[in-house]
Amino acid sequence: MGEDAAHAEKPPHPGSELRPEKPASPSPAPSSTPSPSLHPGSTDEALRDHAQVNAVTVLTLLDKLVKMMDVVQENQHKMEQRQISLEGSVKGIQNDLTKLSKYQASTGNTVSKLLDKSRKVSAHTRAVRERLERQCAQVKRLESNHAQLLRRNHFKVLIFQVSAPTPTPHPPTPPPPPPPNPRSCRRSHS
Repeated sequence: MGEDAAHAEKPPHPGSELRPEKPASPSPAPSSTPSPSLHPGSTDEALRDHAQVNAVTVLTLLDKLVKMMDVVQENQHKMEQRQISLEGSVKGIQNDLTKLSKYQASTGNTVSKLLDKSRKVSAHTRAVRERLERQCAQVKRLESNHAQLLRRNHFKVLIFQVSAPTPTPHPPTPPPPPPPNPRSCRRSHS
């Protein structure tokens, strides 16, 4: 496009620069040639004037075309700059979205771990509560048994541990009888 604009700025003929230019009319000159009957002696002159008007009109149109091309190129350059800045913005947004998705994934993992831990703690708390309720029931039974034994005035205290087996009581063995005394045996026989 730049080459076209440079060629458009050059005049089409080297001698056209030396010709005096007539001001361009807002509308192009009529395409019909002036009739020779109106001006019998000036046919060549009229054709020359008409050719100059056409050349001026073409130059004016080329100037306008060059200006329009310059405006188009300038607008295109501005659009390219905007496109570059938009691409940079889009890349920044994509990077931010990537970071955000990574943070969201790590946050999701953390929340999942916290939920698992809270479930485990909840299950552990339920187990402890059940154990405490069982122990409470055992304590109440022991208290009621203890109260009954106190009313009867006959009770035994048993101490045991849940984790260790209770030992079975062995009856005490009586001491062996003393060996017979030979003297005492003789006296009884005599």
